[in-house]
Amino acid sequence: MSEGVAYIAAHPEIDTVLITGGDPLMLGPSRLRRVLEQVSDIPHLRIVRIGTKVPEFEPARITGEMFDTLEIPSRRGKQVYLMVHYNHPRELTEASLEVIAEARRRGFGVWRCYPTGTIWRAEAAIRISVCNWQTNESDVDRSVASLLKAYASLRSAQ
Repeated sequence: MSEGVAYIAAHPEIDTVLITGGDPLMLGPSRLRRVLEQVSDIPHLRIVRIGTKVPEFEPARITGEMFDTLEIPSRRGKQVYLMVHYNHPRELTEASLEVIAEARRRGFGVWRCYPTGTIWRAEAAIRISVCNWQTNESDVDRSVASLLKAYASLRSAQ
C-alpha cells in the first residue's frame, strides 16, 4: 500500500479521493486497477473522482477493459466521478462524446459543465470541465444542451 493510501485509510474523516496528476487514464488498466483496488478497500471512502483529459485527446484509449477497471470502486460500494476537461469546443469530437455517453451508461453519475473564458493558442476559448458534482436534472439538461449547441456550431463551421 502506498504512503498516500495508508494516510487516507488512517483518516476516517476523508470520504472523497481525487485521482489526478499527470493523467491516471494514461496508466494501463492493470496498473490503474491496483490503484483503484487499494482505494476501494478503504471502508470510509464514499467517492472516487478521476481527473482526466484522455477522452478529449485519445478517446480510443478508453476501451471496455478500461471502463471495467474504472468500475472497480462502484462494485465495492463507492460512487465514481469522471472529471473530463476540455479547453475548446473543437475538442468535443464524436469519439469523445461517445466515451462520455458510455461512462454515463455505466453509472458514473450525472455530468455538469463548467465553462470559463480563456485564451488557447492565441484564440478565445472556453474551458469546460465535465463532472458529476452536486447537480440536479435541470443542471444536466442545460449542460447537455450547451454542449450539443457548441458541438453543432463547430460541425456547421467545418
